Amino acid sequence: SATAAALSGTAFAALLLIAFMMGANHVAARMAFDHGLDVATAVTVRSGVTALVVGLLVVVQRVPVQLTARHRRTLPLIGLLVGLQSLCLYSAVARLPVALALLAFNTYPLWTALWARVAYGHRPEPRVLRAQRFKACGSRISTSRLSTRSQPASHSRRSERLMVSWAKPRWLAMSR
Repeated sequence: SATAAALSGTAFAALLLIAFMMGANHVAARMAFDHGLDVATAVTVRSGVTALVVGLLVVVQRVPVQLTARHRRTLPLIGLLVGLQSLCLYSAVARLPVALALLAFNTYPLWTALWARVAYGHRPEPRVLRAQRFKACGSRISTSRLSTRSQPASHSRRSERLMVSWAKPRWLAMSR
């Protein structure tokens, strides 16, 4: 098996900056929701700003835009799916503590690994399983520590039990 190349310091710093910006984006969205902004407006503004930034990058980098008929058919569908994903994520951020909403939303690698195991019999790589253990620990810590004014401690304990009972059998099934 081929060994993975190590990340350079610059690449790691760039990934860390992106992660920070994404987290800050969701915290800012939660603050906006707490001050009366609705989810649809937040998704529209986020999507519009993203489209402007990507468009600016395309122009500045002088990327030739040559869309085929297939691109013209599928790109609107992809845009609709990304918008739906944003709507679901922002709906969760509006209703849950931000850290818990992001942890729950970002379980997609676990789901991907689980379905690859179920559908194709693909055994996840050991580093994927280690990462899932790390994510499960983060979920456990966040659900046990999240106790806001609107959530009694009993709710936090129920959330912790739910996350552990949900994640443990899936992790065990993939490690076999």
